[in-house]
Amino acid sequence: MPDADLAGRIRDLDPGRRTQLLGQLRERGIAPPLSLFTGPTEGDAPVSSAQRRILFLTALRPDSSSYTSVNPFRLTGRLDLGVLRRCLDEITARHEILRTVFPTVDGLPVQRVRPAAVAPLPVIDLRGLPAAGRTAEAERLTAAERRIPFDLADAPPVRFRLLRLSAEDCVLLAVFHHVGVDGWSLGVLSRELTALYEAFSLGLPSPLPPLPVQYAGWARRQSAWEDSEDARRQLAHWEACLSGAPDRLDLPTDRPRPPVQSHRGATHGFVIGAAVTTAVRELGVRHGATLHMTLLAALATVLHRYSGQDDIVVGGAVAGRRSSALHDLMGFFANSLVFRVRLDGDPAFTELLARVRETCLAAHAHQDVPMDLIARRLFPERDLARNPLYQVNFTLHNTPAPTGHPSGLTVAPLDTRTDSSRFDLDVNILETDDGLDCLVDYATDLFDAATVARLADSLTELLTAVAADPTARLSVLPVLSADELRRIVYDWNDTGTGIRATPLHELVADQAARTPDAVAVSGGDHRLTYGELDRDANRLAHHLQDAGARPGTVVAVLMDLGPETVTTLLAVLKTGAAYVPLDPSHPPSRTNDMIADSEAAVLVVSGVLPAAVKPGGVRVVAPAAEADTVAGGGAPAPPPPRSPPPQIKNKINNP
Repeated sequence: MPDADLAGRIRDLDPGRRTQLLGQLRERGIAPPLSLFTGPTEGDAPVSSAQRRILFLTALRPDSSSYTSVNPFRLTGRLDLGVLRRCLDEITARHEILRTVFPTVDGLPVQRVRPAAVAPLPVIDLRGLPAAGRTAEAERLTAAERRIPFDLADAPPVRFRLLRLSAEDCVLLAVFHHVGVDGWSLGVLSRELTALYEAFSLGLPSPLPPLPVQYAGWARRQSAWEDSEDARRQLAHWEACLSGAPDRLDLPTDRPRPPVQSHRGATHGFVIGAAVTTAVRELGVRHGATLHMTLLAALATVLHRYSGQDDIVVGGAVAGRRSSALHDLMGFFANSLVFRVRLDGDPAFTELLARVRETCLAAHAHQDVPMDLIARRLFPERDLARNPLYQVNFTLHNTPAPTGHPSGLTVAPLDTRTDSSRFDLDVNILETDDGLDCLVDYATDLFDAATVARLADSLTELLTAVAADPTARLSVLPVLSADELRRIVYDWNDTGTGIRATPLHELVADQAARTPDAVAVSGGDHRLTYGELDRDANRLAHHLQDAGARPGTVVAVLMDLGPETVTTLLAVLKTGAAYVPLDPSHPPSRTNDMIADSEAAVLVVSGVLPAAVKPGGVRVVAPAAEADTVAGGGAPAPPPPRSPPPQIKNKINNP
């Protein structure tokens, strides 16, 4: 039976029979048709799965701007403010989601649609400022809008502001919370604003056809679908696909991960040229892969090389509007997909691309399951330090930016940069005639700008190499530019740089003379100033000399790391002897072998010599047990030779 006919028959039933039939459909795993939920929304509606997730995250961090989107549209030409206000009123009346609030009822958020009303449009006139300062003030106001929170329980998820820069230059700020609007919706807004302004300027009625469904109706249908057989089938796919997948990607970061994400972020932009873009696109065509698949394979390779992991999980967005009835509707339909990329076995890039292709096709075939449902099923306990399922997001935007020219007025979106990031790394790539414009939003809690710039350079370098030889194995594909490779391999390893010849213990003595009361070493509750460190090292050096330490001999040091270790090593240097550090955690047999092989004359230990350590005829010194004798030392030890004596050199060069 056609969807519309079934929906019509259900609507014609009396309420009791309608409820009974819907229950029977649910028991059989059949979701009711979307067309059943057309028309204006009456009463509270359930929130969609995506909205539930965003409302939860917003409640966790009410001060965060991660889900606030500021979208400036440049209006160039003679603007009729009255017509613009009428357009916004019509758009707000047309799309229920733009006048929806989200109160909590019985502990759960709901959608409550308010009646259509005049859409507020405050006007901020900047024409009184000097011309040079207007743009800067407009940018400041745009950035400030992002930090103004939405009271979603009492206010709709949208607000508008108009900035007047001159008689024929204005900026319309459309500020949305993502609980109500996704990226696709901005194109709908731009198209409808253009069409309505054109019609209203000429005194004509709205040319826009009625919407077949509203967002709350779609949310009701999604709620019913989650109990269907199709939903269970798709969820089973994701559970099988992600079984055993790593829950984190351990990229090298500039700072430790904080226990709770702050979502503070910044943006790094870069461009991949037209020649490389064309070659990469053609590579995908030859192997039956889209540009998105090819770029995802390249990004996964870079993440693999940076992290050392060969099981990489990357997220991505999908529009979530598989029904044509949703194409012209504003709302938050976008869903996230999870792409699990296996890089084990050091495959050729073309082989990896084939793997990614199959992964992407399977993900899109099962895209209806809300991502928060998968996350709740697989990771029921939330880790506030990181995003569940994946921490790197990748989106290829191949829809041209919407523009319009109604009655001499040009409407064009402006680029904006963010000061927040919902992920560790959020890679957004836009196809243009000149190649690929790339923006990476990154968590500033974790990464410095220079680190993200190097990662971007690595992606560019790898794509260039893939375009030249797609059959190369992942391990040989370069992720460093020639300049960076030269700096790391050659410049940083240039041993021709002059080295100061003053020995370490003399440098410490010089510092002790300059700043005797400055803290030199600390460990736990124990601290030593430079004066104390040099004094104690001198006293122990005398004691070690009495035990047989002198130039040409070796002193083995078996001690746990701490301030006393530093004192001991300096004391050995003051005697002119060489030292061999021994790790107390090593097996005694290894320790005995190292003492014997080094031909140590003295063994220094922290406390009591372990019973299993047999130093033979080596003199054992325990500074802690012999504290009174050590403290009796006085004058500094005689300065050692500037270079090792011949017998020590021979041991070093001929082990």
